[in-house]
Amino acid sequence: MGGLREGQRDSSRVAVFGGELRVGLSLDECALLAGRTDAVKVSPWSLASAMVSSGFGGTTVAATIVAAARSGIRVVSTGALAGFIQGTARMFRRT
Repeated sequence: MGGLREGQRDSSRVAVFGGELRVGLSLDECALLAGRTDAVKVSPWSLASAMVSSGFGGTTVAATIVAAARSGIRVVSTGALAGFIQGTARMFRRT
Protein backbone atom coordinates (compact mmCIF):
# COMPACT_ATOMS: atom_id res chain seq x y z
CA MET A 1 0.00 0.00 0.00
CA GLY A 2 1.63 3.25 -1.10
CA GLY A 3 1.24 6.83 0.03
CA LEU A 4 -1.02 9.41 -1.55
CA ARG A 5 0.12 9.88 -5.11
CA GLU A 6 -0.05 12.90 -7.39
CA GLY A 7 1.57 12.16 -10.71
CA GLN A 8 4.95 10.61 -9.99
CA ARG A 9 5.24 12.13 -6.52
CA ASP A 10 4.58 10.08 -3.43
CA SER A 11 3.66 11.78 -0.16
CA SER A 12 5.56 9.12 1.77
CA ARG A 13 8.84 10.60 0.53
CA VAL A 14 9.74 13.59 2.72
CA ALA A 15 13.00 15.56 2.62
CA VAL A 16 14.57 18.98 2.63
CA PHE A 17 15.37 19.63 -1.00
CA GLY A 18 17.17 22.84 -1.94
CA GLY A 19 16.06 24.47 1.29
CA GLU A 20 12.39 23.49 0.89
CA LEU A 21 10.65 21.08 3.21
CA ARG A 22 9.06 18.77 0.64
CA VAL A 23 6.28 16.28 1.17
CA GLY A 24 6.25 14.29 -2.03
CA LEU A 25 9.43 13.63 -3.96
CA SER A 26 9.77 11.83 -7.28
CA LEU A 27 12.08 8.85 -7.58
CA ASP A 28 14.45 11.03 -9.62
CA GLU A 29 14.57 13.60 -6.81
CA CYS A 30 15.23 10.80 -4.31
CA ALA A 31 18.13 9.61 -6.47
CA LEU A 32 19.52 13.15 -6.65
CA LEU A 33 19.26 13.49 -2.88
CA ALA A 34 20.94 10.12 -2.31
CA GLY A 35 23.85 11.14 -4.55
CA ARG A 36 24.58 14.40 -2.74
CA THR A 37 27.65 14.39 -0.53
CA ASP A 38 26.34 17.40 1.39
CA ALA A 39 22.99 15.85 2.37
CA VAL A 40 22.37 15.75 6.12
CA LYS A 41 20.01 14.08 8.55
CA VAL A 42 17.28 16.64 9.30
CA SER A 43 15.47 16.59 12.63
CA PRO A 44 13.00 19.16 13.96
CA TRP A 45 15.94 20.82 15.70
CA SER A 46 17.97 21.24 12.50
CA LEU A 47 15.05 21.85 10.13
CA ALA A 48 15.28 25.66 10.14
CA SER A 49 19.03 25.56 9.53
CA ALA A 50 18.67 23.17 6.58
CA MET A 51 15.97 25.36 5.06
CA VAL A 52 17.77 28.70 5.55
CA SER A 53 21.01 27.32 4.10
CA SER A 54 19.24 25.91 1.03
CA GLY A 55 20.37 22.50 2.20
CA PHE A 56 19.46 18.96 1.33
CA GLY A 57 18.67 16.12 3.68
CA GLY A 58 16.55 13.19 4.65
CA THR A 59 14.13 13.71 7.51
CA THR A 60 13.97 11.84 10.78
CA VAL A 61 10.60 10.41 11.83
CA ALA A 62 10.06 13.46 14.05
CA ALA A 63 10.79 15.89 11.18
CA THR A 64 8.53 13.86 8.90
CA ILE A 65 5.71 14.27 11.43
CA VAL A 66 6.35 18.05 11.44
CA ALA A 67 6.19 18.09 7.63
CA ALA A 68 3.00 16.02 7.60
CA ALA A 69 1.32 18.30 10.13
CA ARG A 70 2.29 21.40 8.14
CA SER A 71 0.87 19.76 5.02
CA GLY A 72 -2.45 18.84 6.57
CA ILE A 73 -1.70 15.11 6.77
CA ARG A 74 -3.28 13.89 9.99
CA VAL A 75 -2.10 10.27 10.11
CA VAL A 76 1.54 9.19 9.90
CA SER A 77 2.85 5.64 10.00
CA THR A 78 6.42 4.43 9.95
CA GLY A 79 8.42 1.24 9.79
CA ALA A 80 10.88 0.03 12.38
CA LEU A 81 12.12 2.87 14.54
CA ALA A 82 15.85 2.69 15.25
CA GLY A 83 16.10 -0.19 12.80
CA PHE A 84 19.23 1.14 11.13
CA ILE A 85 21.16 2.51 14.10
CA GLN A 86 24.40 0.59 14.37
CA GLY A 87 24.31 -2.04 17.10
CA THR A 88 20.58 -1.91 17.84
CA ALA A 89 19.98 -5.34 16.34
CA ARG A 90 21.90 -6.84 19.25
CA MET A 91 20.02 -4.71 21.80
CA PHE A 92 16.59 -5.91 20.67
CA ARG A 93 17.43 -9.52 19.88
CA ARG A 94 14.94 -11.97 21.41
CA THR A 95 15.90 -15.42 22.62
